[in-house]
Amino acid sequence: MIGKQLRQLLLIGTLTSVCLVLSRSVLRPAAGDRLATTYVFPPAVPLPGWQLLESHPLAEKTADRPAYVTGRRYRYSHNGLPLDIEMRYLDGGKLSFDIKPFIQQYTPVSLSPGQLLIRQQQGGFYGLFTYKERAYLSACMTPQNSSTVTYEQYNRIIYSVEFSRLLPQLLIHERLLDRRCLWAHLSIPTQQPSESAYLTLEEAWLAWYQWWSPRFPKP
Repeated sequence: MIGKQLRQLLLIGTLTSVCLVLSRSVLRPAAGDRLATTYVFPPAVPLPGWQLLESHPLAEKTADRPAYVTGRRYRYSHNGLPLDIEMRYLDGGKLSFDIKPFIQQYTPVSLSPGQLLIRQQQGGFYGLFTYKERAYLSACMTPQNSSTVTYEQYNRIIYSVEFSRLLPQLLIHERLLDRRCLWAHLSIPTQQPSESAYLTLEEAWLAWYQWWSPRFPKP
């Protein structure tokens, strides 16, 4: 009897929390669409096995790129092999994130249909491809400690709202749907598509992701 009453109380509490959060979303619809105003990328990020050569800001914020907040380019070297990493902080509001249009819009790279090879490690997705004697790895790091490549992957992550997050969102006015992304775009020179080049990028990416994951910008 007590167990049944407890389950009923938990159900009532859950429904009440959901109703309150939904009501707040209706009454304050713009709360989830506020864009971040600034973020300062660190000038140096440690990357095991690689030596940082230089870094500088990316100045690309324009009227036709409202989701773009800020960015920075890092260059590393390992045994004479240069590694370039472009980081961009994007706060999209209603924008759904997909790597392919980002690449087309923000870089000189042109992707062909079916060219992007999507892989998954440690719960996160990333895309691999080659273009003009360079191998690339590209991924969107989310506030939910994951990484995505496609529109469907990103939406699946942000719409997975757990009950444990509902009350904090209600009390401190967090965004119910946090549509932000740290977009990492890594590249190294290569003469032709090769698994060894992809392996080098994957190893660098895993270390890079592990450093950034607990340091995702606060909204």
